[in-house]
Amino acid sequence: MPRYHRTLFIILLAICLGCAVLYLLDFLDTFELDNITSAGQLMPALGLQVIAVWLSVLAWKLLLAMRHHPVFSWPEAFAHIGITLMGKYLPGRVWGLLGRGFLLKHRGIEKGGAFTLVLADHFLMLYTGAVIGVFSLIAVIAPLFITFLLLLAIMASIPVAVYAYPEVNEWLLTQKEFLRKRMPVADEPEYLTIIPGSFSLSLVTYAGYWIVTAGVLCSMFEPMIDIDLGTNRTLIIAAIPLSTIASFLAYRATGGVGVREMVILAVLMINMPFGLALAIAVTHRLFCMLNDLLLGLWALGYLSYTFPGKKKEEKSPQRGARPGKRPRPATGRSRGTSAR
Repeated sequence: MPRYHRTLFIILLAICLGCAVLYLLDFLDTFELDNITSAGQLMPALGLQVIAVWLSVLAWKLLLAMRHHPVFSWPEAFAHIGITLMGKYLPGRVWGLLGRGFLLKHRGIEKGGAFTLVLADHFLMLYTGAVIGVFSLIAVIAPLFITFLLLLAIMASIPVAVYAYPEVNEWLLTQKEFLRKRMPVADEPEYLTIIPGSFSLSLVTYAGYWIVTAGVLCSMFEPMIDIDLGTNRTLIIAAIPLSTIASFLAYRATGGVGVREMVILAVLMINMPFGLALAIAVTHRLFCMLNDLLLGLWALGYLSYTFPGKKKEEKSPQRGARPGKRPRPATGRSRGTSAR
């Protein structure tokens, strides 16, 4: 996409998002904004958001634990996620992953190893998101018998995803053209030894991450969705991971702006009015931007602390030395030194 096309696209998206926010404020005024900004609604939502961030970092840290050396600290793992989230807003959407690879290389993991770790992380995130999103959507729109069959299929796929991941990884590596548009690809990927325990825990952690992230919106908008609370909660649980997967596939959309909102609207309007669905979509985007900003600032702080800039040492001329002449060498003995 030419640069001016991308700039125009971002400007149009910003205008649309601004209009959506204005519509949201007008809509929420009808529903009494105090209902969702009160401490009883907002504080639990913020607490769930903190838990969701911690779960996303924990899932990555469990994957890193499959490499027994080096051992990564929590601040490092938070910086890995923060720099990835910050970089997705830059053109190309690969800069965040390059930054994560840079931090891994600093700890001795070369590009091939970093690529396989990031690929496994994306696989677990997208797999669990697809499972939870599709199952929740089918549970609302399909008969109970179909939902039960899908549940059995999902339960059967989980051990396959864990124990057959090396084969899945080899197949993914053959899709380099698809991957290059979404992440930096290593020419010689390093083989990743899968530890089923850590891999399974990371998978379960990502599943919890999706549910808790949806719980943020369910908690905030509970006064507005309580007419059909069970169905509306299920639709929100379906919309959040499906919108994230859609934004990942739409690699040309910077930060997934616009794509997520359209998918959330499409899913939520199955059982919600347009205004309420738009309010939830825009609120989710605002939470994502706040989350990305805070973790990005943490990553920048970690980088500045870990890689401080080198200050040039300015050497002052020796007292008494004339310009253009070398100072005379010291002769004789002085206290604490010896002349040879």
